[in-house]
Amino acid sequence: MISIFDFSDPMEYLNAVIEEKRRQSNGCTLRSISNKLGYKSSASLSLILRGKMRISERTKKNLITYLKLNKAEAEYFLLLVCSGQAENPLEKQALLASVHEKQSASPRAVHSGQYSLYSKWYLNALRNVLTYIDVKKNYRQIAGHFSPPLTTEQVKQGLQQLLRLDLIHRDKKGFLRPKDRLISTTKKGNLEKMLRRYHTQSLELGKKAVKKVPDPYKQMSTLTVSLSAGGLHKALDTVGRCRKKILKIVEEEKNANATFHFIFNTFPVTKFAHPNQDSPT
Repeated sequence: MISIFDFSDPMEYLNAVIEEKRRQSNGCTLRSISNKLGYKSSASLSLILRGKMRISERTKKNLITYLKLNKAEAEYFLLLVCSGQAENPLEKQALLASVHEKQSASPRAVHSGQYSLYSKWYLNALRNVLTYIDVKKNYRQIAGHFSPPLTTEQVKQGLQQLLRLDLIHRDKKGFLRPKDRLISTTKKGNLEKMLRRYHTQSLELGKKAVKKVPDPYKQMSTLTVSLSAGGLHKALDTVGRCRKKILKIVEEEKNANATFHFIFNTFPVTKFAHPNQDSPT
């Protein structure tokens, strides 16, 4: 799912999110989107996406509604548009500074040089542990903090890898800390293959947790439902909003003392009954 906070250019964001919507639905075309935005043809939207036409106040409001942006996302979108359309260099510089400030308070997307963070399930967990445990070289303590426990060598090598990836650093007291409280991913290039392996490892952890983790500290819940392709996309959007709410709780947390793994897993157990819909494989 595309996050607006990963973008500092309004046209890049609009092109990315519209392309994603077109991939998700065969009936979603530039013309159909233009109609929903109040345009009679796709010409105006095409010019906007190429940066050849300014976005009017009416179109800004229609885009916010069409993209279902929440309050924070809508405010950031308007800031992006203002910075993109500003003609005064000083005004543009000030607006871009505001964009970067808001980006720093949002989950930061890992770049291609950091994809190996997802090569092992415990690396990201180890990064999170550093938010509440003071770590210098007390590898044995950290290893025993994990469930299932890690080896001291896994902890040592994991911390060294996180340092090389520039995902953690030493604070003024010499303790290791995450560089960013929250990070996010996008399915690009080699990351998608690595994420599949990471998700498989996560599911294996979940299987063990069913038996070993006491009920107060775990939740196992399954829904089996019937949906159309459109209904599925709406459900997945709801899951996306739920993830953002959880991240907001994490961002505001002041007394963390444990690390948890949330797994959101959706897949079909049948094919579509009607040939006019894309059938899951």
